[in-house]
Amino acid sequence: MTPREELADLLQRARAEAGYGSQGALAKRLNVSRPVISKAESATQPPPSEAILAAWGVLPGLPWTG
Repeated sequence: MTPREELADLLQRARAEAGYGSQGALAKRLNVSRPVISKAESATQPPPSEAILAAWGVLPGLPWTG
């Protein structure tokens, strides 16, 4: 598994484990569009920006949230 694939998997699992069953629900919580979440969770897209990763950091259970 590539690092990008691992990141995509981590983000998908974090969203689900935080109780956001859809990308749209998380997008609304983070105040971004659903395609931003979709691209972040896709291993075929470039990695998300630091700003998106920081916003995602509000979810519990991520390595960078402690």
